[in-house]
Amino acid sequence: MILFLSFCSLSFARDVEETFLQANQEYQNKQYEKALELYQSIEKKGPATWCNMGNCAFKTKKYIDALVCWRRAKKNASRAELVDLNKNIAAVDQILGRAPKAGSLEQFVDDLLGRVSLFFLQFIFLVFWLVLFVVLFFTKKYKSVSLSILMPLNLFFGFGLFAKYRLHSNPKAIVVDRAASIFSGPDQKYSVVRKTNLADEVEVAQQRGGWCKVKSSGLAGWMLTDKLEII
Repeated sequence: MILFLSFCSLSFARDVEETFLQANQEYQNKQYEKALELYQSIEKKGPATWCNMGNCAFKTKKYIDALVCWRRAKKNASRAELVDLNKNIAAVDQILGRAPKAGSLEQFVDDLLGRVSLFFLQFIFLVFWLVLFVVLFFTKKYKSVSLSILMPLNLFFGFGLFAKYRLHSNPKAIVVDRAASIFSGPDQKYSVVRKTNLADEVEVAQQRGGWCKVKSSGLAGWMLTDKLEII
């Protein structure tokens, strides 16, 4: 496991940075429980903190906790950090006996766009459409060449915008209980839509009174909130 040694944010107070560095030192000394407590005490956790928390959990064989932390770390991780996080997640999947995932849409978008924000993609997409409009209606010279360049770029950013929105429109959650099930309604008296597996990932569409409405593998239903960890 790769330990993230620093984090960059001017908003963090010096005492928080000292806590982070102290936790790193405890981790280096193989005091993983102490390190985890220190990381957990940091209120505003960035990718480095979540990643290191996952490392601590992994070292103490709390593999589901490690998976949750690493998935949370992926949200704002850099492209280089994503490579390490994906390797860590694959290691947990192997330990849990889960089949390796084929290249998913989420992983492809993460690898391709890295830390590009949804707002930035929207802005670029609109700018390119504006330029395309100007070229199409107000330019005669080199119109065909310009269109041949702008159209693929518009399609690329349009796909990126759609994929990013689709993947991040609803929060995801990881199943943390082997005995969890998806029910047809928000009560255990309803019929079971299907059983879930430990470490399955679901999309959370709604939360209500201790229940989450989830989507998984094309099916929709309800799960007890305490069977899930929101990422």
